[in-house]
Amino acid sequence: MICSRLSINYYDDPTFLPAIGTTATGSTKLRTAAAADRANAAAVAAATIAIGTIAAQLGTLGETVTVLQQQQLQLGRLVQMLARSACSAEIGWLSGGEQKIVPSDSAAVVRFSLFSTISKPPEVCLPAEIRVTASYFDASGTLICSGTIENLAIQNALTGTINLDIRPWDLREFSRWRNEPPQTNSGAKRLVCVNAEGLAEVTSEEMARATSVRVRATALSAGGGASTPDIELRLQR
Repeated sequence: MICSRLSINYYDDPTFLPAIGTTATGSTKLRTAAAADRANAAAVAAATIAIGTIAAQLGTLGETVTVLQQQQLQLGRLVQMLARSACSAEIGWLSGGEQKIVPSDSAAVVRFSLFSTISKPPEVCLPAEIRVTASYFDASGTLICSGTIENLAIQNALTGTINLDIRPWDLREFSRWRNEPPQTNSGAKRLVCVNAEGLAEVTSEEMARATSVRVRATALSAGGGASTPDIELRLQR
C-alpha cells in the first residue's frame, strides 16, 4: 500500500504572502501598458497643441470680424454723408417780398408768406429748418446790429408754405410763425440783435438811429442744402 503525504504550510502572519513570481506574460502586459501610457500622453500633447492653434485662429478671426464691422460702420457714415450732400433747398416769397415802408408804430406788423421746397430723399433731407436773420442799418448804411432766430419754423414735408409775422420795432416779439401747428404754438420769438462789434446786445439809443432793416428767411435742409431770399424794410421816423 502506497501512501501520499500532503504538506500544508501555515503562516503565523496572515498579512505575509509569498512573493509572486514574474512571468513572461506579465512583463509583456506591463510593457504594453507603458507604451499605451506614452501614446496617450503624446495624443494629449498633440490635442493641446491643436486646441491652441484653433484658439489662435479663432482670435485672429475675431479681430478680422471686428475690423470688418468697423469698416462697415465707416462705409455707412460715408454713404449717409454723400446722401446728405445731395440735399438741396429752395425758398421764395409768395407775398410780401417787395420793399416795404414800416410806420413808426411799435405794434406795426409786416406779414410774409414763403414757399419752400426740399429735395428728396425725405428720410435724409427732412426736417428742414426755417430761420430768420435781421440786420439794422442807419441812414448812412452802417450796420447797427444783427441777429438770427433759429428754428422759427419747421418743415416736415418736401414742400410747404410758411407764413411769418415780423415786428421790426419790437425785438422781444420780433417774429412769429403764423401757421404753426396748434399743438406746438410756440408764440412770438425774441431777436437777440448784437451790435456791429459783436460784443453786446444793441441798446435802445443805438436802435434809435436805425432807418432800415434787412430781413432774410433761410430754409435749411437736414442734409445741409440752404436757400435764402431777403427783403428790405424802410423804417419811418
